[in-house]
Amino acid sequence: MTLRSLDELESLLARQIERFNQRRRDTRKWKNFLFNAQVSCASLTTFIIAANIKFGNVELNIVAAGLSVLATSFGIFQTSYRFHDRLHAFTLTSSQLQGILARLKLQRLKHADDPIACPLNTATVDHLFQEMEITLTRSNEQWSNMMMKNKPKASLDDLFKDPNSQQE
Repeated sequence: MTLRSLDELESLLARQIERFNQRRRDTRKWKNFLFNAQVSCASLTTFIIAANIKFGNVELNIVAAGLSVLATSFGIFQTSYRFHDRLHAFTLTSSQLQGILARLKLQRLKHADDPIACPLNTATVDHLFQEMEITLTRSNEQWSNMMMKNKPKASLDDLFKDPNSQQE
């Protein structure tokens, strides 16, 4: 006996796993690029400053300052986009989905070994589908919480508001 819904769920899980793995690969690529760019700019800045001690060239000071600004910008960008947290979230979600997929495949094998002791029915599919939905919902909630942490706590208007003002 084959349940088309079980086949569809297996396919859906595989697509979701691939989606999160692709996000993880892209995030890791950007994180590594930004880290390497920051380290390179910081290293070149130090080298130029050290070399410029001997020469005292104004142009080299400008180049060193520009590289320092770039290094700082790469670091700020890396921090503000929370690449480490994103990697963690994508890895966790992918791992949880892989666990559900493994349970699905194991359930199918157990049913093939002993269909009476381990029945395979739509209730099994529903349960595994609900597990997948819960995992994706938690992932979305974590993502939303992560994005809310990125938002500033106060706007510029709030910072410059008269503290004695009664307006809200």
